Amino acid sequence: MEVRVFRIKTVISIFQVMDQFGLEYYCPPGSDGSAKCPYHGDDFTPSAYVYSESNSLYCHKCQQQWDVIALFRNEVSKYGGPKCSFSKALHLMEKQWRLPHIPFPEEDDDEEEETPPPQAAPDPEKAEAKPREAVPTPEVEDDEEEEVEDTEAAKEAAKQEFKKQLWRSRIEIDKRLIEARDGMSLNYYVKFCTAVDSTFWKAERYILDGEQLKARLKKVRSKLTAIVNA
Repeated sequence: MEVRVFRIKTVISIFQVMDQFGLEYYCPPGSDGSAKCPYHGDDFTPSAYVYSESNSLYCHKCQQQWDVIALFRNEVSKYGGPKCSFSKALHLMEKQWRLPHIPFPEEDDDEEEETPPPQAAPDPEKAEAKPREAVPTPEVEDDEEEEVEDTEAAKEAAKQEFKKQLWRSRIEIDKRLIEARDGMSLNYYVKFCTAVDSTFWKAERYILDGEQLKARLKKVRSKLTAIVNA
């Protein structure tokens, strides 16, 4: 969920959402400027302001601020009847702006250890007082235990860092793809998205190593750059 929200807020601008619903603003897209608030009646003197850096709209009269998702939800609810839920808004925005579907990685589920069933307490009347034999405790080197723990921790840290780098790359490629799609035919765009999805799917499952992934992403970036500059 967090990755989807971050991608939407990064790729889709507040100006695109305002254009989608015909909301008026008085500044070039990508810059700061005044706008009409759509929520407190006739706003003859624009009382709202668009902030491009935070990608949000703020009304000084309502004293309310909306990011791209909140503004989209409000507008869909206004025209569509029932209140638009947060998850539905994410789905509609991804569909509206043609953000390619990606299989987001799931958290690793830790296997739960089976808890042995509780044993019945011994009957004190039947129990016989018998001296217990001392069980020798196997000696384990502390250094060996620490070395095993450090190795497992290092592997887990490397795995988490790889996931972070992978999804930073995915978001960057998505942004480039949005910029380049107008220069593609529909068939080529679908094939390109499929190839990108396949690359990241294999990387998530460690079918591709770091060097193979880097080589494929280099080709993807060069193709998108060529399309944008064409």
